[in-house]
Amino acid sequence: MSTAPASTSASTVTVASKLPFSLRLQLQKKLSRTEDAFGGGVREVVSRIKDGRTLVIEGCSRPVGVDSEKQLVGGFALTHNVDAEFWNTWLAENGEFPPVEKGLIFATPKAGGTESEARDRRSLISGFEPVNPDAVPAEFAGVTKDS
Repeated sequence: MSTAPASTSASTVTVASKLPFSLRLQLQKKLSRTEDAFGGGVREVVSRIKDGRTLVIEGCSRPVGVDSEKQLVGGFALTHNVDAEFWNTWLAENGEFPPVEKGLIFATPKAGGTESEARDRRSLISGFEPVNPDAVPAEFAGVTKDS
């Protein structure tokens, strides 16, 4: 596993993700149109269509028994050299995406800053973690195969 941070510049950011799967980001174009409304009249409908290039950010899972080139810090996978303009536009369009709101996906302009912030967010839970047999949720405590 490579632990050396990739170089970054003012026009790039390092994105950290605690989701176990890779995520394809794509910008969208907003379209407005009118359509007939039930009962008469018209209404404006806003929709979005895919527009432009896509970008894949790494997920934090890795196959068992296979060496991985992913850089993991604090449970977050780091994707270096992401175009800052693309990231900022995607973030403006998708700021209400639950993993972004919960801090499971974030970016900083400096790789070292991303690593530090990932360590600080180590305790965040995505809900995709393996079950800890020593800390079974209360609703499953005492349940056996025969129950």
